[in-house]
Amino acid sequence: MKLHVIERIKLMQLLPFPKEGNRMTFKIIDDLQKDLSFSEKEFKEFKIKEDNGQISWESSKEKEIVIGDIANNIICEALKRLDKAGKFDIYYFKLSDKFNIDKSQKKKLKVNQTK
Repeated sequence: MKLHVIERIKLMQLLPFPKEGNRMTFKIIDDLQKDLSFSEKEFKEFKIKEDNGQISWESSKEKEIVIGDIANNIICEALKRLDKAGKFDIYYFKLSDKFNIDKSQKKKLKVNQTK
């Protein structure tokens, strides 16, 4: 999936490590955090700066990030929790469209209805 700088930042903020869980979940989140983070080359190329907690950059380039099914589910669930808590901002709203959280909700409903 191609992600802009702001989308990568917002996903890193969205995916802190849980207090507890299984090894697989920790490994997937760890790998995803590493993939979303910025290399030294990207910091220079995108002119990423942090000043008083504010991050700025000068690039509209995207990076292809491989997001597997389990990582996708973790992201969708985290976005749904934010939505339910009323803590969406415009960037989380756009990410929710990109990750099709409405479709993932419908899939779950179908599965639950067939049981």
